[in-house]
Order: sequence, then C-alpha cells, then structure tokens
Amino acid sequence: MKIRVKYFLTSFISILLVLVNSVSLAQVKADSTKVLSAPVTGNFNFAALLFKTILSLAVVIVLLVLFVYGLKWLQSKTQSGYYKYHNMSIQDSLSVGPKRQIHLVQVMNRVILIGASETGINLLLELDEDEKKELAEKKEKAKPFSKSLSEQMSKLGGSVKH
Repeated sequence: MKIRVKYFLTSFISILLVLVNSVSLAQVKADSTKVLSAPVTGNFNFAALLFKTILSLAVVIVLLVLFVYGLKWLQSKTQSGYYKYHNMSIQDSLSVGPKRQIHLVQVMNRVILIGASETGINLLLELDEDEKKELAEKKEKAKPFSKSLSEQMSKLGGSVKH
C-alpha cells in the first residue's frame, strides 16, 4: 500500500512538472512572437548604450592596471630578501665545454674565478690587486658594441660602389 502511494505521488508530481513546463514553454513562445512582430519603438538610446560600454571598458582597464601593479608590489615584497644585499656580480663568463663554464665573479672587493659544471662549483683562483687593476683597465679600454658597429657600418658604406 505504501509503495503504491509513493508511485502515485511520484507520477502525479512528474505529470504536474511536465504540464507546468509545457505551459511555460508555450508562453515563452507566444511572448517571443509578440516581441518579433512588434515594431521597433523610439526607446532605443544609442548614446546611453555607447556610454555604458565605454564606462565598462574603462572600469575593466582600471582593474587590470591595478591588478598588474598589485602583482608587481607583491613580487617586490616577496623578493626583497633576495636582492637586499646584492654585493655580487658576474663580470665575465666563458663556456669551455658542454655544461661547463668558467665565471669571473666579483664579491664585494674580491674577484674570483670559479669553474661550474653539472657536478659542482669549484674555486679556481682569486685575483690579486695587480690583476684587478689590469682587469679594470681592459674593461675601460673596451669599446662599446654600438661604437664598434658604427665603425664597421662606416667601413662598409665607404667601400660600397654606386
């Protein structure tokens, strides 16, 4: 007896839902035909729609810029410990084989030559004061790339025959 009541209630609710659904679909269909057959009235305001679109775009751009600046600020806060005491720099590097390099590193007032490979890093030598001065002089005498390039371009320009 209880099972029949459950089946009856389930059937009744299902039929009721199908009827409500079909009535609502019919009403939507009737409303859509009314909208499509109705003439366009003068209530359409293009200027207001354009203003809303431009305002929405401006809000999105402002939010995007704020998001980017927020990410930069967050990155500077999280990486400040890494670069706070930046007293090291690689002066020069040379590859001497696959996965093997030699680096000339300046650490505060010391200049050292290290070898790096996939198995580890080794100290090769430390430059003394005379070698440091010689290195600084060579660095000052070296021409910047832009100057070398302009010299080469002028040489090419002078040798080209028209």
